[in-house]
Amino acid sequence: MTHDNRLVYCTAALAIVYDPKTRRQSYFEAHTDDVSCVCLHPRGKLACTGQVASAVANSSPWLAVWDVDTLALQQTVGYVPDESKKDGSYLLPPLP
Repeated sequence: MTHDNRLVYCTAALAIVYDPKTRRQSYFEAHTDDVSCVCLHPRGKLACTGQVASAVANSSPWLAVWDVDTLALQQTVGYVPDESKKDGSYLLPPLP
């Protein structure tokens, strides 16, 4: 559960933040293939979702760290397609 008691779950390529009080959902839509895992930071403000590798799309698995309130992507881990380039380039995560 998030810091304000919302639920985070995944279906297909979406991560969903559900508020049982208002019965509203919001969607984290950065993934391009099925999300296979989700976890929350102990303080409940950041989520991490993992995308599967895809033989069809020829993509590697990767993780997205994002804010559950704003749904803003904070960081990626793994090889993520660079949408600004049409040559199949990948964005690499920064080194620690």
